[in-house]
Formats: sequence, C-alpha cells, structure tokens
Amino acid sequence: MAQTTRTNASMATVAEEGENDAGAPPLFLSPSASGRSTEAVALNIQPLPKSRKRNVSPDHSPKRAKLSTCAEPAKNDESAVDKSEIPAVDGTQEAEKGDEEAPKTPQRAVAQPQETYPSPPEVQATLHDKKTWQGFCDIESEPDVFSVMIREMGVKDVCVKEVFTMDPEDMSFLPRPIYGLVLLFQYRLLDIEKDDRECPENVWFANQMPNQNSCASLAMLNVLMNTRGVELGENLQQFKEFTSSLSFTPYLRGQEIANFEFVKHIHNSFAKKMDMLQADYELKKRYEHDQKKGRGRKLDKEDSLIEEEANHFIAFTPIDGEVWKLDGMDRVPTSVGQFKPETDDWVELAHQKIMEIMAAGGDLVYTLLAMVRSPQVGLRSSLCANVASLDIVEGRLRMLDRNWVEKVHDNDDVIKALRCPGIFQAGLGITADQLTSAQSCPDAISQSTAEDFADLVGMRMRLLAGNVQLQKELRDRMNEEAEQDEKANERRWDYGPVVATWLKKLAENGYLEQNLE
Repeated sequence: MAQTTRTNASMATVAEEGENDAGAPPLFLSPSASGRSTEAVALNIQPLPKSRKRNVSPDHSPKRAKLSTCAEPAKNDESAVDKSEIPAVDGTQEAEKGDEEAPKTPQRAVAQPQETYPSPPEVQATLHDKKTWQGFCDIESEPDVFSVMIREMGVKDVCVKEVFTMDPEDMSFLPRPIYGLVLLFQYRLLDIEKDDRECPENVWFANQMPNQNSCASLAMLNVLMNTRGVELGENLQQFKEFTSSLSFTPYLRGQEIANFEFVKHIHNSFAKKMDMLQADYELKKRYEHDQKKGRGRKLDKEDSLIEEEANHFIAFTPIDGEVWKLDGMDRVPTSVGQFKPETDDWVELAHQKIMEIMAAGGDLVYTLLAMVRSPQVGLRSSLCANVASLDIVEGRLRMLDRNWVEKVHDNDDVIKALRCPGIFQAGLGITADQLTSAQSCPDAISQSTAEDFADLVGMRMRLLAGNVQLQKELRDRMNEEAEQDEKANERRWDYGPVVATWLKKLAENGYLEQNLE
C-alpha cells in the first residue's frame, strides 16, 4: 500500500508539473494487470519534425491558446495580445496606432473560368463558338444582310439591291454604276469544260474550298477584288495586294479566304447554333459516304441527294471590256462576252447568260442581287453641286445689288443650314473638301453673267428648294442604313434555344399532348 501511495503521489506531482510545462508528454492512468493498483503509463509520443513543431510563445504557453484568449482580453492583463498581432479577414494585419499603412499579404489572383468549345447544344452559339468553329454557315440571300457585311468589311459606298426582273426598265432604277450581279440558284454543274485554260492575269478569282458554305462571301469578294475606284478598306486591300501575285492560283486564293479570320468572323456572326450543328452533321455524313464509296467511282444517287438542297452563289462582273462569270466551283473564270464600255451596257451580256442558266435548270427558285454604288454618293455629290451653284448665283446678285438680301424672303432655317458647315459634316457626312471642290451645275454657270435681277432670284429659290429635297433624300438613305444595321443585329440573335426551352416546358406540362392530338 505504501508503494502504491507513493506512486499515486508521484503521479499527482507529475500531473501538476504537466499543467505548467506544455512540453511534457501527457500521462494516462491504466489499471495494472492485477486490477488492485494503478500505474502511471507515459505515452511514447515522438516529437514532430522541426518544420511542423508547434511554436511556443516566450511565456511557454501555446500560441493557439494565446490567440483564443485575445478575443476578450482581461483588463490590466500584461499577457493580453495587441490588436496589431491579430490577422485581419483579408490576410493582412491591422495597423498599429501611428502607422500609416499596415503590411499587406499579396493576394493570389483568382483564375477566370475559360470558355470551352463547343458550348452545350441547348444554348445559343457564343462568340467563342463562332470564332473557334472552322466552317462557314449558310447565309440568307437578303440584300440588307449583304450590305451590312460589305460595310463591316470596310468597303466604302457599296451596297446590295435585289433585282426582281431583268427587264431594262426595271434595271434602270438601280443606282449606277453596277459593279456586279450575284445569282443564287439550286446547285448543279454548269459549263463543264475540259481544257487547260489558266486564270487571266487581269482577273482576280478564288475557288470555293470543299465542304464550306462560303459561296456568298466568295461571290462578293470576287466582284469587289475586280472593281476599280472602290475603297476596299485596310484589311481587304492588304489581302488583295498579298494574293494578287502570279504565284497565287485560284485554289490558293480560296485557301487564303478559308483561313482569313477577318472575313470568316463577319460571315459567321450570323450563324445560329443549329446552323453550325447541321453543317457539322452534313460534313460527317459526306465523309462517311465518301469512305464507303471509295475513290474513283462515279456519282451515285446518294451524291445527288446530298447536293439536292444545296444553294449556290455565282457572280458576273465587267473587267477590261469583258464580262466574266465567276463561279467558285469552276477551276477558272469563264468569259461571257466582250462589250464597249463607252457605248454598251455590260448588263445585257450578263442578262443573256443568266436567262440561259434559269432556262436550263427547270426550276423557279432564283434570287438575283446587284452590287451597286451607294445612293448616298450621288446625293452628296448633287448636294455639293447645289451649294456651289448657290454661291455663284448669290455672288452675281451681290454684284447687281449690295442690299439684295433685304429684297428676298427666305426660310431662315434653310439659310442657317446652308451657312453652317458642321451640319453638312456631322449630319450628312459631307466633308469641307467636298464642298470646296464641288462643281456647280451648268445652269448656274450660265447665270453668272445674267443681268436680270428677277431671274437670278427665281433661280436661287429653285436651288434652295432642291437643296431641301436633297437633304431629305440623303437623310432617308442614311436612316435606311441605320435600320439595316439594326435588322442585322436582330438576325444575329439566336432564338432557337429559347423556342426549344419553351416547347420543352409545354411538353412537360402536358399542353402539347392535349392540343396536338
């Protein structure tokens, strides 16, 4: 018993020391084998590695306990922790009194989620999808869409108009000059010629790459690259200069267009998710069919079915007194005929060829588009000539009578508009150089030496009325362009996922099952 009592006393002493010394290993009481005495058993705890060893504060108490007591420090307690030692929420330490700024812990940059391609099929095509996708989508044969695409490519003063008939009277209403005609029809082989002709040096022509729906943009580019006197913009001008060398064959030019991200991005900005999925599916189906068919075999019925619903764009344009048919599916361009630019109208030759294509097809699904000079160009030129003529007439009136202004009655708003160049530049797109370099109309020149005051006043009134009308027409045309841009943005929006979600909800609610039976 004495031995046991001494043991218990020793254990109590050691336990008290353990409370004061955090570094001592804890003791546990374990019953002896006989069950009549208790022995002190010390756990053999190995010390932690140096890098992981718990830090001990100078007062030999763990820092964890020290921080836990800092939440409510006792008054007049020397062991209370200063606020500057407490980490802030953002990882920095609070500044001590008198410090201007506390040291801050560098924050780790948060990784931004990366867009994946493709996006889920049930959502609309993202901008990342359209930039990453390697194909060309189908485009509606809408003249407003093509006009917007041309402007976004950087081309100045070119627009697209739809031609409903090829009658000379109807064609006369188109703005002049006509740079090219684009025909949309159901695809079939045309003008199959087996010869060794080469692409003429004066004709810029590019082939359409296989399995790509780029024929709409390709037809417009084949016209624009062969049109003189048109400002193409920086990107297209550099592309033309780069591909105009003799080393570039039509096939190589077609490859460059397929890899031209600038044009592809504008083309595919109208792509819908379903268009992209459908194009990929058709390409997969065509590939599987070609793998089964093998090489060197003739076209079969399935080949005809694949091409049956395909639409195709071809272009006609005048180049150096000769009309050319520019079909991206042909190896080289085809000459339609020659004409005299001074007396003949090249549209007549193109009209004959287009009618032959329509008659040979046997179908009535055609769309004819004309690439013409923008009407704004002619209106601005006429308006500048009108202002120049007014200056001549008013100058002659001033020579006859210095007080002529007091003898005429004018619309003050019109006169202020004529005397304010800012209105022409900002509101009508007319520059100061255009105003100063404009030539007056012949009638105004003939009146520059007139002596009849009343005739000069009458002519001035007619010029003022014409000025008002020209400004109105020009603003109407500019508003049409703004409406085209707005409609194009609406066409870029993909409503397919919204409609699919709506139909899915109707099906889940049982509405479709009840109302479609």
